[in-house]
This record gives sequence, structure tokens and C-alpha cells, in this order.
Amino acid sequence: ILSAADAACYIAKENGRNCVHFHRLAASESAVHQQEMQWVSRLHKALDNDAFELYLQRIQDINAQDQPSEHYEVLLRMIGDDNKTIPPGAFLPAAERFNLITHLDQWVISHVFKKLLALKKRNALPDKLKIAINLSGLSMINEPLLQHIIHLIETSGIPAHTFCFEVTETAAISNLIKASAFLQALREKGCTIALDDFG
Repeated sequence: ILSAADAACYIAKENGRNCVHFHRLAASESAVHQQEMQWVSRLHKALDNDAFELYLQRIQDINAQDQPSEHYEVLLRMIGDDNKTIPPGAFLPAAERFNLITHLDQWVISHVFKKLLALKKRNALPDKLKIAINLSGLSMINEPLLQHIIHLIETSGIPAHTFCFEVTETAAISNLIKASAFLQALREKGCTIALDDFG
């Protein structure tokens, strides 16, 4: 039921929002598949053209609200052809289903380092900066991505403790052995690991 409601909501959004789409058993799977296939081509185009934006969401201790935190979570948004911002809920399901999620994770990581290096060059990198980056389950079994992250840490001069990699409990458990090795390698470099959506 939830899957059908989710598919109907996506179709309603694709049809311009502010409308109703009724779920039909015969048409629903093909409609979802067709829609996801459209997202695949859009994602490839966006990756080729850097049509994404990074946002930072402050993580604040509510017991110390008078002391602004320098801990942020990185959020990803896609830029549509009409220059409108597309939330991740619209494109991440297709990215995960069609194995593009690791490409998105790599894009995010590379661009986070790029922006931090620009701050470092201007001597504007906060001392207590902590950046939380989400990793998908597929990324945690991707050895080239791990080596890419380690290379960036070793060559950028940005302290490894600046980075906190967030993984969901479900993703970590589904590939426990490989995920553990991946995360342990990052911990050994000095990064922090956080379990997201715990429970």
C-alpha cells in the first residue's frame, strides 16, 4: 500500500503537483518503472553537467543554543532544466535502484573537498568544523570510492577529523562485513562514523 501511494505521489509530482493521481494495479509498475527510467537519463545528464547543489544543515546542541555549532550535515539537491531545485526524495530512489547512488556519493564527496579547499586557501576554514556526509549501502562496498576518499584526505591537508560519515543502520547491516571494513578504514584515517536512522 505504501509503495503504491509513493508511486502515485511521484506521478502526481511529475504531472505538475497540486493534482491527484489514482493508483491502478495494472498500470502502476510500468508507470513507476518508466518514471524511474526518465530519472536515470536526468541523473546522467546532471552528473555530466554538475547540475547539483550542496546545502549545509547546522547540527546544533539544543542545550547550548547560545553557542552556534560548526557541525553541519551535507544535503544534496538537483537543479532541473528550469533551474528549479529538485529535492533528493524525487531522484534518490531511482539512483539507488539503477546503481547510480555511488556516483552521487562520489560527486558529493569530491565537491565537499573542493569547497573546503577553497576555504582553506582563504584561511577561512573553521577550527572546529565537522562535516557529516551520508554514504549509501552500495558506496560502502565500493573499494575505488574508499580509495578516492583516502586519497582526498591524504592530499588535501584538511584534517580527517573534520569528516563524519553517516550510514543508515539498514545499509550497514545488509553488507556487514564489507561495510565494517570500509568504515574501519575511514576510522583509522581519523574520520568519525555515525549511525543514521538508528533503530
